[in-house]
Amino acid sequence: MKPISEETYNNVVSLLDRGLSARKIATELSVSLATIDRVRAKSRPNIQKSQGGQLTKLKSTDKHRLVCMITSGKADSATQVTRELRDISNVEVSAECERDRLF
Repeated sequence: MKPISEETYNNVVSLLDRGLSARKIATELSVSLATIDRVRAKSRPNIQKSQGGQLTKLKSTDKHRLVCMITSGKADSATQVTRELRDISNVEVSAECERDRLF
């Protein structure tokens, strides 16, 4: 493992302070994710790490509406629920997304 320069170390710390993700920092500075994790652990141990993942398209009210449609019998399948949500809430989601919410 080759040590990084002080300039690179300071750049990583600066970008961490600005809230950039480790992946963006690694791409921008051409350093490994492991290097960024080591710098974070040494210089900013209490900094919040990004949880990652995709933001949800459905709000809690949409999820509640989805459950109500199924339990009341207004919709029998995820495809019907998808159509209803698209018409009511103008939310574009796949039937697979709806199934994930139900189970």
